[in-house]
Amino acid sequence: MRNAFSAKNEFIADPYFKDLKTYHDLNSKILRWSSFTLLLLFGFVYHTKLDFATNTINKSVFLLWVIDLFIVMLFTLLHLIIRALIINISLLSIYNIINKNDDKVIKYKKLKSLVEQIYYFIYFTIMTLFGYFIFYQSFIAKKNSTLEGVWGEVKKIFVPHSINSSLAEHSRISLANYNSTVLNLYYLVQISAYLYQLIYILLNLETKRKDHTQMIVHHVVTLILTVGSYTCSLNNFGFKNKNDMFYGIENLKYVGHLIMMTTDTTDLFLSLSKIMNYLVVLPFNELSFKEKTSKMAKKVISNMCDGVFLLGFVVSWVLGRHLFYNVVVYNCFKKLIPNMHSELNEKSSEVLGYGNKHLIWVTALITLLLCLQSLQIIWFVVIMKLVIRVVNKKIRSLQKKAVEYDIVDSRSDDEDDASEEKTMHKNIKISNSTESLLSYKKKLPNNNIYISINESADTLSNESCK
Repeated sequence: MRNAFSAKNEFIADPYFKDLKTYHDLNSKILRWSSFTLLLLFGFVYHTKLDFATNTINKSVFLLWVIDLFIVMLFTLLHLIIRALIINISLLSIYNIINKNDDKVIKYKKLKSLVEQIYYFIYFTIMTLFGYFIFYQSFIAKKNSTLEGVWGEVKKIFVPHSINSSLAEHSRISLANYNSTVLNLYYLVQISAYLYQLIYILLNLETKRKDHTQMIVHHVVTLILTVGSYTCSLNNFGFKNKNDMFYGIENLKYVGHLIMMTTDTTDLFLSLSKIMNYLVVLPFNELSFKEKTSKMAKKVISNMCDGVFLLGFVVSWVLGRHLFYNVVVYNCFKKLIPNMHSELNEKSSEVLGYGNKHLIWVTALITLLLCLQSLQIIWFVVIMKLVIRVVNKKIRSLQKKAVEYDIVDSRSDDEDDASEEKTMHKNIKISNSTESLLSYKKKLPNNNIYISINESADTLSNESCK
C-alpha cells in the first residue's frame, strides 16, 4: 500500500494533508510505545513466572489481584495497538481511494471520525459476539432447553437478590451454568476497554464531540460499576462449605454481563449507522462513478443508514438501556438492599459472609446505576430529536415523490386532452372537406372526375380514422 503520508509526498505543504499526516504519525507513535510497553510487561511476567505458578497453586489472594491487573494492562495495551493499526490502515486505504490527485472530496474531521468508527464497529462486533457466546453457553446450549425455560432463567438474573434469600437457593442451578473463567475474562476485557477509552478522551486523542463532558462522566461511572460488580463477586460470599455455595452476590456479575451485552449491541448499531452516515456525504460522482450509479449508491446507503439507526440502534437502546436496565435498578432497590439490610439485623456478618461495609458498597454501586441512567435519559432526548428528523426527512421525501407523480399525471392528462382536441378539430375539418367534395361531385358531369373525387374523399376519411 502506498504511504501517502510520507515526508516525500508532494502535498506536504498543504494544511489538509498536514492534519492527516499529524494524525497518522500520532497513531504510529502510540503503536510503537504500546508495543514497547507490552514487551516490558511480558518480560516482567517471564521474570516472575515461578512465583506466579507457586502462588496460583496456593491461591494467594494478593497474586490473584496481580494476575487480574496484568490481564487488564495486557488488554489495554492490545486495545491501543490494534486501534492504531486499524485506524492507520483505514486512513491510508480511504485516503488513497477518495483523494486521488489531492481532490479533498471529504473533510479532515469527517475522515478522522470515519476511521475511528470503523475501529469501534470492529471492536463492538467482537465483544457483542463474545457476550452472546457466553449467553449461549450458559443458557441455550443445554439439553431440552426451551424458549420459555431460557426466559425464565434470564428473568432470575435480572432480579438481583441477597445471599440467604429463598430466591438465591432457587437460582443456584441456573446461575451455576456460567463458566466463571470465561466470564472473568469478559469482564477484564471490558474494564480494559473503558480504561483506554477514558485515557483517550482525557488526553483529547479522540475527536472531541458535543457531549465530551458527559462521555467523561459516563466512562468514569461505568468503569467504577464494572470493577465494583467484578470485585463484589470475587469472594463467593455466603458459602457454607466448598460443595454448598450460594450465588447471591455473584449474581451482580451475571447482571453486569447481560447489561454489557445489550449495551454493546446498541453501540454496534450506532457505529454502523455513523459509518453509513459518513459514506452518504461522499461525492460518488467525483470517484469515477457514473451519475446514475452515484445517485443509486447514495440512495441505498442512505436508506440502510436510516434502517440501521431506527430499527437497530433506537430499538436496542430502548430495550437495553431503559427497559431491562430499569428492571435491574428497581429490583436492586426493592429487593436486594432491603434483604441484605434485614439479614444483617437478624444474623452476624460471620454467618452471612458480608457486613455493613459491603452493604454500603453495594448501595453505592446501585446509586451509580441511577447516575448512569440520568445520562442515558439525556442522550435519549437527543436520540428522539434525531428520530424525528429522520422520520420528517422520509415523510418529505415521500411527499416530494407524490407531488412529482401528480405533476407527471397532470401533464399526461393535459397532453391527452390537447391530443383529443386536436383530433376532434382535424376530424371536423376533414368532415367539412368531405361534405364539400361530395356536394361538388353532383355538379360534375364526368364520371372520371367523380371517381377521383370519391377516392379523395375516402382518403380523407381514412386519415381521419388514423
